[in-house]
Amino acid sequence: MVIDKSVSVAAPSHLTDDAPPSYTMTASSSSSPSASGDYTTMGTRQPPIGVESANFVQIIRTEDSVRGTWVIDPNLVIPAAFLPPLPAGLDSSQRMNLHLESKEGCVQGEVYIKPISHEIRSTMKRTSKILIYAMAKEDKVELRIHDTPILHPGDQRLPIHLKAKSKEDNVRIYLPRSFCGPFHISTKSSDRSTVVLSPAIRERLCTMSQNLKIRQGFIGRPGHPTQLEGSLDNWDGDMLEIEILDSWSDVKLYFDDEDTKGTQKGGTLRKLFGL
Repeated sequence: MVIDKSVSVAAPSHLTDDAPPSYTMTASSSSSPSASGDYTTMGTRQPPIGVESANFVQIIRTEDSVRGTWVIDPNLVIPAAFLPPLPAGLDSSQRMNLHLESKEGCVQGEVYIKPISHEIRSTMKRTSKILIYAMAKEDKVELRIHDTPILHPGDQRLPIHLKAKSKEDNVRIYLPRSFCGPFHISTKSSDRSTVVLSPAIRERLCTMSQNLKIRQGFIGRPGHPTQLEGSLDNWDGDMLEIEILDSWSDVKLYFDDEDTKGTQKGGTLRKLFGL
């Protein structure tokens, strides 16, 4: 167990100044993922050497930024005695695999998601997810989420539920190409706050809507049309929620392998819909 600013952390995180690891594609990379969980044909990245796998990591800092690289492995079982207490009203199924929070600095990092083994998944009584929460009060949130290679038949990447929140600055999220699910973006101001979707993200949009301060849509192709119906509370695939509370802040959304140099201008939802 690692102690970080008097906060218990279930497993260690590591900082790295190395260049990003190489990007690899598996066979049949042109296939599109579905919400059913077939991610084996999509691009993956090997985690950096020397970064240990972890699970149920919690880092909360009051004065410093939270920066680092984390490899989240849902196969790791952490004894309850080493885990931070759950907030009131939550059960163990709602515990965050990665919780990053800074009161005065930024939250910035690379997150690698390991697949869950077929043997462990078959013993689960409910659909499990990778739960990630990132919040910065006075600075930006920037996270890059990467898939890692699936090495054994039957293994798969669990659905990712990512929630990012900034009270006074911007949010930048880089999703893996396998992401397939809804996104919900809430802004403080419909006139001044900007939501930018990269060209590659826009190409994968299945549906989109904008209502005052709310932007929402679906990235990818659902496994069945009925998956677009009903409440998001019953959604078992990937999901992204972003909230910014500053009127002049913005949100930018990319895939993790995109060259973002050409997406700094334009590409807003207003331009996409001719508003």
